[in-house]
Amino acid sequence: MINPINEKHANEAALADLTFLGKSTKGKNYRLYRFNACAHEADIQTVRVRKNRLNCMCCIVEKIQNEAAHADLTLLGKSQRGKDYRLYIFNQCGHEADLQIVHVRKNQVTCKTCVMQKRAKEAQAVGLTLIGSGHNKDYKLYRFAACGHETELQISHVRNNSFVCNVCEETSRTQPSYTYLIKITVGEVSWLKYGYAKSIDFRTKQYGLPEAAVVKLLAHECFATGNEAHAHESSIHAQLGKHKLSARKMKKYHTKNGQTECYPMLLLHEFLNTFK
Repeated sequence: MINPINEKHANEAALADLTFLGKSTKGKNYRLYRFNACAHEADIQTVRVRKNRLNCMCCIVEKIQNEAAHADLTLLGKSQRGKDYRLYIFNQCGHEADLQIVHVRKNQVTCKTCVMQKRAKEAQAVGLTLIGSGHNKDYKLYRFAACGHETELQISHVRNNSFVCNVCEETSRTQPSYTYLIKITVGEVSWLKYGYAKSIDFRTKQYGLPEAAVVKLLAHECFATGNEAHAHESSIHAQLGKHKLSARKMKKYHTKNGQTECYPMLLLHEFLNTFK
């Protein structure tokens, strides 16, 4: 004689596209079932079967694993951040991260650890130290190695080395400054660098020149303020700027900055004539 309770469970299972298998080791409120669609077996609460509120967790895990593999990740397990997250490892770098399942599914994931390491290297290459986040995703907080001032800078400006310390820049604009002309020689290659600065020696150290570079000051002129020096410098660049050396090529020598204001040696007399 068929147990009426088991018959009831079997009928409810059939309505939920399951096969009733028998008792469960999880407790009296559970029974063992087989999903007809995939053949996976699971211990499920009878009330959930009755209400047809169930999914095959094995299939869900397999789906999440396949989505992870497609995004070059390996699923490690559950995340402490909630049901919408899982813990993954990036196959290429080995870093672990809690990621949203939907972002993995759409392959919209990046390793934040690698990104931060890249940002730190970009900062170090231009005389900065990355020390924290900025007011939005496009900015970070940096410290200038030369002066110790801290400021938020746009990541792309750091990458392109197109920034200044606003504190130092403000000081240089209001205090006495110089225009200067220097000759830089690396091996058999020589060129002129024209610019302005509050401290010429400090400024030349910011170029990132090779250790073998020989720097010789050819001329300089003092102005009451950095604003005056900058205005005069700009006027000279406007006159002779068409003769500038390629900034892209000079980046080979000026690895940090200064590569946009280099001139060939044949302009020596023209530049000397601009100094009083």
